[in-house]
Amino acid sequence: MAGLIIKLPEAYSEATEGLLAIGHEEEALCWVWALPELFPWKPHGKAHVIWLYSQPVGAGDLWGVDSDGDLLVVECKQCQRCDDPFASFINPHDIHRSKLLASHWRDNFPRYLTAELSVSDCCAPRSKGKTLGVLPRSNQRAHIRRWPLLSQMMSAQIQSPEYLKLAFSYLEIRQRKNNPLPYYLGLMVQTRVGRTILDEKAMFSAHKLQSEIDVEHVKLIVISATVTRERTLLLNAEWRVLSG
Repeated sequence: MAGLIIKLPEAYSEATEGLLAIGHEEEALCWVWALPELFPWKPHGKAHVIWLYSQPVGAGDLWGVDSDGDLLVVECKQCQRCDDPFASFINPHDIHRSKLLASHWRDNFPRYLTAELSVSDCCAPRSKGKTLGVLPRSNQRAHIRRWPLLSQMMSAQIQSPEYLKLAFSYLEIRQRKNNPLPYYLGLMVQTRVGRTILDEKAMFSAHKLQSEIDVEHVKLIVISATVTRERTLLLNAEWRVLSG
C-alpha cells in the first residue's frame, strides 16, 4: 500500500529525515490501533479488524478479531535489535488454550474495556496496581503519550457504541465457526535501511511455528515510519514472505 501521512508528533520534532527510530516497539501498536486501514490484513478480501486487547507481557502484544471470525495474535519487535517475534508463540500455542476461544473474550473483554474507560484520558498513568485496560499501556503508558493525536483517535474508537457491538458480533462469528486456528503475526518495526528483518534464529522460529500449525497462519508484516522532507510522517506496513 502507499502508506498514510500523519503529523510528526512533538516527541520526535528533532528527528532527521528518513526512517524514524522509535523509543519502543509498542508505539507501532498505537499506529495500527488508531489507523486500522494501515494494517495490511487480508488485502484481497474485505475483512475488518477489531482490536480487543494489548498485552503488556506474555505471548502476543496485540489481540484482535476480524469480521470473518478469525483471531489475530500480533507480536511486535524492532529489527535493530534482531528480536524474534515468533519465539514466544511456539510453546504457548494450543488449540484449546482459553485465549484462543471466543468465549474467553466474550467473558473478559467487557471487563478490560470498562477498566480502560474508567479514566477519561487514555494517556494518563493509572494508580499503582490498576493496569487493566485494552490500549497499549506499558511503562505507565509512557509510549502511548508520545502519540497524542493517535491516542485521541484510539480513545474515540473504544468509546463508540459501535466498537463493542462489532467486537461481540465478530466473536459470535468465531464461536459459530468453532474457533478456527488463529493467525500468528510477527510485526517488525524497521528503523534503518538495509537492516535484516529477521535473523536466522527468528526465521527458524517462524518455520517451526508454521510446521506445527499451518503455513498460512504464520505471517510477517514489516512496519515503518518515515520522516518526510515536509516534516510529516509517512506510515507504511506491508507483507513480507517467510522464505526458507
